[in-house]
Amino acid sequence: DSAVELLRDWSGCSSVGVRVIDGSGNIPYASCSGFSPGFLGSENALSVGRDACACSRIIAGAPEPQDLPALTRAGSFYSNNSMQFLESLTEEQRARFRGVCARSGFTSIAVVPVRHGDTVIGAIHLADEREGMVPRKSVEFIEQMAFIVGEAIYRFGIEEELRRNYEALRESEKRYRGLVEDIRDVIFTLRPDGSISSLSPAF
Repeated sequence: DSAVELLRDWSGCSSVGVRVIDGSGNIPYASCSGFSPGFLGSENALSVGRDACACSRIIAGAPEPQDLPALTRAGSFYSNNSMQFLESLTEEQRARFRGVCARSGFTSIAVVPVRHGDTVIGAIHLADEREGMVPRKSVEFIEQMAFIVGEAIYRFGIEEELRRNYEALRESEKRYRGLVEDIRDVIFTLRPDGSISSLSPAF
């Protein structure tokens, strides 16, 4: 959330979000600011395997020929006049974009891949109704920031996994304790030196 607010303030773009890919290939916004509920309702359902659009291709690392004029060397997609960009494409090429950003009135659009190591784990999405809000230099600066965002996402994921594992361990221990305390058989555990370390109440 802090990264999104920082990027929004720094870029001056009206809308900024960070997409993170899940285990099913969906790329919802993990955090965003400025996008309308209608836009989010459509865009949170986006999938790298199912949907043809710049966001899904950037995250999948699979740009197509019509994307190339709008790509940086690091693989970010950006356009400072999306309507003009779409008009320059053939009908077949235009069909490879969902066009939700353009229909929502966003003229300036940037999609910057977020990586952890060599793996793309999401994207930073900037959008604004005004022309010229995502100059190449700004996009290249955000590409550098994207590595920090990627590291943070990875760490949050590890922490969440540890938290889930800890909760599962506590639940398992609770069930085990309940089983041992309620059973009528004698249950005990021994230390390596042969002394008893735990006893069931039936002992």
